[in-house]
Amino acid sequence: MTHGPGPEGEPSGGDGSEAHSERAHDASPGAGWPTRRLVLLLAALSSTFVLLVAALGSVLWRQTSARPPRPTGRPQAAAPTDSPDGSFATSLVLEKVSVSILRIVGSAPKCRRPIAGTGFVYAPEHVLTTARNVSGVRGGLDTIGEDGVRHRATVTLYDPRRDLAVLDVPGLDAPALDFFQPIGFHDELAVVAGYVRNGTALSAEHARIRAELRAQGPDLYGDGRVTRRVYAIDAAVPQGVPGAPLLATDGDVYGMVFAANSADSMGGYALTAEELESSARTGRTRTRPVSTGTCVR
Repeated sequence: MTHGPGPEGEPSGGDGSEAHSERAHDASPGAGWPTRRLVLLLAALSSTFVLLVAALGSVLWRQTSARPPRPTGRPQAAAPTDSPDGSFATSLVLEKVSVSILRIVGSAPKCRRPIAGTGFVYAPEHVLTTARNVSGVRGGLDTIGEDGVRHRATVTLYDPRRDLAVLDVPGLDAPALDFFQPIGFHDELAVVAGYVRNGTALSAEHARIRAELRAQGPDLYGDGRVTRRVYAIDAAVPQGVPGAPLLATDGDVYGMVFAANSADSMGGYALTAEELESSARTGRTRTRPVSTGTCVR
């Protein structure tokens, strides 16, 4: 029996199955296109986001690395970049404090030597210096400022154990320098300002604080041993300079220079502000004269 044609426009038998499969295959690309477009769009957005995050991270890293390091010690008055040795900072400090640093002169006939040293104003009409500078002094003792003005002075505290003395100087109109007690610094820039023996001009030299020590040694007369808090400094300490302040670069006082380093011509020692504090506080209002002991060469 022969098969007749099926409904119009539709083949029959095996030919119909193949045509149906082809139509289904041809229709699949059109049906999946929105999904593929969405996938491509999401991929593009993801790449853009990654690029934005990377750019933002780079900016933040540059900003963080550009920040200056956080200070760990006392803020310092910065020296210009053209003076790495601190010479410019030294001149600025000297300009600020010179009126408060004085030359100490007098006589000690039994000692067969003139009195010549440095001191600095630390309280109204009161000057701090070393005991060695005024040991054995008899009679007149004067302070002379950078302007040449002379004032009569009296020793009102004499401490040979610490090697310091306080002078009462009535009529002295010079600002007091402030003490500063740093904690745990090292290799700090400082300034030593004083009058070299037989000199009339105030001189200043930059210095470095190398270490803070608890140093043991004899007292001024060699009668006993004492322990003192001192700074070891890199700075020359010629005759006349002991009694000079050891200054921070903002003009505050770290301590008082009292001795040269006998083993190093470019080294010296300074009593710390902490070591000076007790005697300085006791002497800041004293006006009655005290004995200055016997001569110390």
